[in-house]
Amino acid sequence: MSKTLVVVGAGPGLGMGVARAFGRRGFRVGLVARTPDRLAALVADLAGLGVEAAAFPADIRDRAALATALAAAKDALGPIDVLEYSPSPSGPITTAVRTTAESVTAQLDLHLLGAVTAVGQVLPDMRARGAGTLLLTTGVSSTIPAPFLANVGAAMAGLRNWAHTLHAELKPEGIHAATVTIASGVVPGGGEADPDAIGERYHRLYQQADRVEEVIGDLDAFRALVTRGALRSAIFIGFEQFDAEPFPPSGRHPFVTLSTDDPDEPAAKPDIRGWRRVRRIAGRTAGVLVGGPLIAFWVAYLVLDVRSPQEVLAGLEKTVVLRYADGSELLKVVPDDGDRMFVPYGQVPAKLRDAIIATEDPTFWDNQGFDPTGIGRAFLTGVGGGSGITQQYIKKSTGDEEATLGRKFAELVLATKITQEQSKEEIFESYVNIISFGRGTFGPAAAMNAYFGKKLDDSITWSEAAFLAGMIQSPSVHDPAASGDAHAARRWQYVRDKLVGRGYVGNDEPMAYPGGEIQPPSETRAGRVTYDEFHIKQQVLAELEQDGFPLSRLQQANLTVETTLDRGRQDAAKKALRDRLDGEPAVFRGAVVAIDPSTGAVRAYNGGDQGVRDYAGTPHALGTAFHPFTFTAALLHGFGPDQPIPAFSKVEFLGEDFQYPEACGKKCTPRRALETHAAGTLVALAKKLGPEAVSEAARQAGIPDAVDGVPTLREKDGFLIGPGIAIGRYPLRPLDVAGAYGTFAAEGRRATPHLVAKVRDESGSVVWEHQDTAAPAFGDEAASRRVATAVTDALGTTLPDGRPAALRTGEAEHGNSPDNQDAWAVGYTPQLVTAVWIGSDDERRLKDAAGRKLTGDAAAADVWRTFMTAARP
Repeated sequence: MSKTLVVVGAGPGLGMGVARAFGRRGFRVGLVARTPDRLAALVADLAGLGVEAAAFPADIRDRAALATALAAAKDALGPIDVLEYSPSPSGPITTAVRTTAESVTAQLDLHLLGAVTAVGQVLPDMRARGAGTLLLTTGVSSTIPAPFLANVGAAMAGLRNWAHTLHAELKPEGIHAATVTIASGVVPGGGEADPDAIGERYHRLYQQADRVEEVIGDLDAFRALVTRGALRSAIFIGFEQFDAEPFPPSGRHPFVTLSTDDPDEPAAKPDIRGWRRVRRIAGRTAGVLVGGPLIAFWVAYLVLDVRSPQEVLAGLEKTVVLRYADGSELLKVVPDDGDRMFVPYGQVPAKLRDAIIATEDPTFWDNQGFDPTGIGRAFLTGVGGGSGITQQYIKKSTGDEEATLGRKFAELVLATKITQEQSKEEIFESYVNIISFGRGTFGPAAAMNAYFGKKLDDSITWSEAAFLAGMIQSPSVHDPAASGDAHAARRWQYVRDKLVGRGYVGNDEPMAYPGGEIQPPSETRAGRVTYDEFHIKQQVLAELEQDGFPLSRLQQANLTVETTLDRGRQDAAKKALRDRLDGEPAVFRGAVVAIDPSTGAVRAYNGGDQGVRDYAGTPHALGTAFHPFTFTAALLHGFGPDQPIPAFSKVEFLGEDFQYPEACGKKCTPRRALETHAAGTLVALAKKLGPEAVSEAARQAGIPDAVDGVPTLREKDGFLIGPGIAIGRYPLRPLDVAGAYGTFAAEGRRATPHLVAKVRDESGSVVWEHQDTAAPAFGDEAASRRVATAVTDALGTTLPDGRPAALRTGEAEHGNSPDNQDAWAVGYTPQLVTAVWIGSDDERRLKDAAGRKLTGDAAAADVWRTFMTAARP
């Protein structure tokens, strides 16, 4: 019966070397690592060798997930006979004096605690069977203290110690626990450091149940380097220089064997001694020239930390896309450094992927992180930088683009290291999302939109793919907007030749330079929004921050925001306002807000297009359009809508005198006062009810207590409610007015106005969704419905298309003058409530183009009727 091996921390290097060694001998193989796509590729490679294998994704540092993965491996493959634990190095590596509790904990979680979790999951079955093997992998720092590997050494030494004690305790039960110390690195084609050679050593240890430890590499050489300081003098990676000689005076070194001086050697003839001296000098020189770089590379490989692509991309600010309710794009919130939209590897069109690889790194799929031929060609010819895709990714992800030998050396080391730790697909995904394509864009999706105004998908043509791939090397030079179509066409032809020469496309493939399709930068500038779009963006971001999604979180997590806005109604609001104000005095400003009264979802939001000031989100005096709230207060305090009340034209209220033309007549009622705009009677009604009662009725309808920390419906001191409550003197935002009137439209149920419906992650999954909080506004359902019905009846009107509706127009006076500064039209149907405001920037007295004073039943009502007709469901 076949046995089962599970490799925890499986990767293309060591993990696959062990998997192949055991798989060739009939073992079923389970692979555990963090990235599903990489595991799938490794399983496919093993299947190609005839090895039965399966993937079990889990983050090793997530102990519950690791235990679950091992349980799944047992269920799928049978009892686990051999557990091999060798997670890829991750996290910062610190010197002794720079070690912190956090840096040690990170390594303990990965190396020691992960191993304890894994062993704890498989050991009970092994003990029950009386058989099993545990192979736990460490590095040289587990055995030899190295100051520059202090935190890693602490964790690995603990793992090695525990493995030795496990061996002693479990041996009598027939269970073999052992540790493998790797001092050679894992380098394909590197002799004993080759993954397959190392895998064979693991299998040999598995067969030798009495052995507790296998060492791969030269510990003595590493110890000599540490004690004599050769490590620091051989490399230039930021550590202090040692005063000691870079190599021991004699003996065997990790990579070269130098001659040994014999102090007891008898004197020789002068010419013989001279030749021996020459040979010794030549030998040591060769050692320095060959061994020095090798030692430097090896130690830098151990010491330099390569951030995973996931960590790098997570740290970048990405473009946040705001969408209409139908899913179409509304606008983008672009980071300061440019438009960056993350595209998973599987969504990069094959044509674009092939064009980039053919141009930037033709040996990408096969090389070990760099192309020696390309580097040599660049060195000899001076053409190109010689950096392949992996090196370019390292350069961009570290932010170090300084043209120095030290930077280039570190780049080569890190490119090699990341190739061992990440799949080629992961590296390409990270590269293509971090690289600039010009015009302030990063990543292929933003670039496709910037140059062609299209969504990135498989419909991309070879011609378009070749153009985008050609931009990577030097976007500011190759962009036709910078250098002209002739230059850009030559660059495009270069990429096409690469595609043909490397067999990606045939010479007869119909391709042409797409110059006519390329948009000018003025039409595609990343983040460009109109003023009315800017207002929406600001409102949405402010709302999201209150819901726990500040902009930084949206950008870091690559989230998409689905708004409540209806594209058709948004366009209708803009057109209705623009068309009506065309021809009016230049100082006229306007705003339109439309809301679904049943949910509070904002369907249209236009704060004007004259500048950054958002008139829909700016408070303005509501004037007589506030009177429905006075009417509501009367109903809530025992007045019937048709109860007779005295009519007034002159009223003193809280020390202020108000005088209006008498409009209600002898048979005045609250309903008639509202219908006839009898301001004097409504002020008198407010006086009888008291300012607190009127204010409370407006709040129950939906007027918020404060906006941006400033109390509403109060005097400037923030506490006193003065006579202004009776005439709508206190400024309110159109957004809030629409929401409060929406309570009347929804038969007394109050819903909170909102522009954000959902937040989705990069996979499209919903991570946050607005919750409906609509509830009766004026007591219970029956009482709320009764109040709302009375208000709707008093405001009854008919739309141009014949539909019944409710509408209140109103004006706010300019001080004590007979002229007005603000005009309103607020009304609704059961499906939509709309608030329209017309005014100016500086609260001046306003007259229209015909010289008539500003009133709500003119421009504001015209915009309202036009929009409500166009916005019909």
